[in-house]
Amino acid sequence: MLGLPLYIVGEGHLYKYLKKISKKNITFCGFIPENDLFELYGSCRAFVITAENEDFGLTPLEAMASGKPVIAVNEGGFKETIINGQTGILYERGKLVETINNFIKNEKIFDVNVIKKHAAKFDISIFQSKLKNIVNKYMNISL
Repeated sequence: MLGLPLYIVGEGHLYKYLKKISKKNITFCGFIPENDLFELYGSCRAFVITAENEDFGLTPLEAMASGKPVIAVNEGGFKETIINGQTGILYERGKLVETINNFIKNEKIFDVNVIKKHAAKFDISIFQSKLKNIVNKYMNISL
């Protein structure tokens, strides 16, 4: 449709079918080791994810940690980790092509540092600290 270069990572149940019907602008990478994956994030313009019913999703956070905006469906955990218009774009199903075109026109509004700073809020050490504080709070309550 758009003819843009697209790299598909992973080997989901539609991998063989999609590879068979794809155009030449689409590269199927299959499984990629973590170090190579971060290199791929670093070289992309944006990270697009179309997963359904995603409860949280680490891959968008990995992309944001690399300073890349995320284009994700406006559902589930994506609504909690992506700030629409700042760290990425949340789109409604059926509007992906329109959303990518909009991203291309407005790509410069996304600030790498803002995106990285937001992703850092989800760092494991921050999660552990918050969880520890919650546990401590409730352990000190006398019932």
